[in-house]
Amino acid sequence: MNRTMNSNLNDYENRVDLSVLLLTCNHEMYLEKSIESVLKQETRYSYELLIGVDYSVDKTLEIARKYAKLYSNITVIERNCTETLDLISKMRTLSKGQFIGILEGDDYWLSTHKIDIQVRFLSENSNFIGCCHKFMIVDQSDNEIKNYSIARYTNKEVYTRKDMEKGKLPSQTSTLMYRNVFRSNRVLEEDYSNCNSIGDMKIAMVLSLLGNVYVMNEKLGVYRYVNLAGESWSARTTNQNLALKYWEWMDNRIVFAEKCFSTKLSYCGLKCSIIYYSVIYFAKKPSLANLQIVCKLIMKDHNIFNLICVLLRLTITPFRVIGKILRRI
Repeated sequence: MNRTMNSNLNDYENRVDLSVLLLTCNHEMYLEKSIESVLKQETRYSYELLIGVDYSVDKTLEIARKYAKLYSNITVIERNCTETLDLISKMRTLSKGQFIGILEGDDYWLSTHKIDIQVRFLSENSNFIGCCHKFMIVDQSDNEIKNYSIARYTNKEVYTRKDMEKGKLPSQTSTLMYRNVFRSNRVLEEDYSNCNSIGDMKIAMVLSLLGNVYVMNEKLGVYRYVNLAGESWSARTTNQNLALKYWEWMDNRIVFAEKCFSTKLSYCGLKCSIIYYSVIYFAKKPSLANLQIVCKLIMKDHNIFNLICVLLRLTITPFRVIGKILRRI
């Protein structure tokens, strides 16, 4: 492949505005499209692309190395089956950018101006710690999925700590761009890396404790939802009751926030959602194991208000289902 390097790379050796962290594992079917969506960016800002290849048994590493040979601003960081390092932590540590942008190997960016739009916003709005945008959802064949639930994401223009404590996310991870708060604070990076929690909730917590996140209304990227096979989160967790894990991850973030930010997270809304999820899961798949999970969560939460909220949500759930059915008719 012959391609003229973008003019925004001229000052790469001296200054990098943005570090794009692309984490991939067994994504040989999608990785080229993901990388190309970064290389096609039309921007005045300099950027580097760090491709983190988690232990992959397909041609993912081969594809990443091919691009690294062609472009001086691409670096491949790999983890093999014998290493225990936190790959994304190593990528953050090596990043040179003033800002960090996230991309996963099966997702890709829609707009060729995404970098320009988000970096310019953060450069001009120092009161925001990060920004994100809306996104399109597609399946493994790039067919748009229109009935994907986005209830876990905020519908507000500004994402705050209150939204985080309700269990909401600003947007899908690959839409996020934020100030590189880890570059100048290695202690925060180490504690963040050691905090065992699901990644999207963890970064949302840190950013919302440092400031607000602006949510743009434009669809600048694509999230690929694959739940049949592969290394995507959806594929790996299909048919698993994760309620107890979600609670454990939440507890770990509470400990992290107290240690690093000297603040106590309430997570009232999230606790309600986890208990509600466990009850719904048990209703769909009745078993002793799923019933025990419900009981364990109720015993963990001593807030009667949360339990009342769960009961209220369970009461109105049938009406919501009927409403969805009627809208489809």
